[in-house]
Formats: sequence, structure tokens, C-alpha cells
Amino acid sequence: MENKTDYISDINPSKDSWRIVVKVIRLWHVPSYIDPSEVQSIEMVLIDEKGDKIQVSLKRAMIKKFRSLLNEGVSYTMSTFGVGQNIGDYKPTSHAYKLNFFDSTQVNVTMDANTLNYDVIGYVSGVTGTGDYMRNGKTEKKMIIQLEDL
Repeated sequence: MENKTDYISDINPSKDSWRIVVKVIRLWHVPSYIDPSEVQSIEMVLIDEKGDKIQVSLKRAMIKKFRSLLNEGVSYTMSTFGVGQNIGDYKPTSHAYKLNFFDSTQVNVTMDANTLNYDVIGYVSGVTGTGDYMRNGKTEKKMIIQLEDL
């Protein structure tokens, strides 16, 4: 059986059998709105050997399974994940889609040399508060995130 590797630039919702080799260039925890001491989600930015980037969201139900497996600066082979629209006010990548991990998602450390040459060029340095924003006639709360260049 061939282990074909896909590129981030090709990812779209047309199939669910993607297999990518990537490096985690940024990983951060998003606190719960209700209890900031709890983690609501883990977010990551991945980069592949072509230099394309995509965001990953690990919702609360997936945190326990993947938290200890994922580290910034480490390269992985990943497969069996969901692909969803990259919508919202905060988009750390320009990719049209983002990835969502499932219980069946496979994550394995790899030593693929092509993904090891990329570095972080910026990072989320903190959450400075929340603010109210009007969208489609409704008031929404949003986190205000501070971004820093390296």
C-alpha cells in the first residue's frame, strides 16, 4: 500500500483521507470564557515542505488525547482529520480551510528533513482582554490577542 503524502495547498473538504508531513510552528492554548483556568481548545499552525501553512483546532474533547503528543518545533505525519472553513475574525493563516482533529486522527513524530528547515516568524504573545463587537446586528464577545514579530 502506497503512503502518498499530500500538501497543505491541496487540502479541501472533498475527501477525508489526507496524509500530511508537517512541522508545528506555533501551538497555543485558548482559555475558556467561563473559567480562564480551563483550556477551551488548542490551536496550532502547521507548515509543510513547500512552505504552506494551515491552522489546526483541537476542541476540548480531543485535548486529553493529543496534548502530550504535540509540541512546537516538532515534525509529524498526520492523517484522518476533518477539514472545515477557515472563518472568523482571527485567522493565523491565509488558507481557506483549517483542520479539526478527531478521535481517529493519527499523529506520529517524523524526521522528514524537508519540514525541519522552517522557523517561527511571529507568535501570539498574550490575550489582553475581551471586547464587544457588532456583527450582523448582534453583539459578540471576542478575545483581544496580542501578536508579536520575532
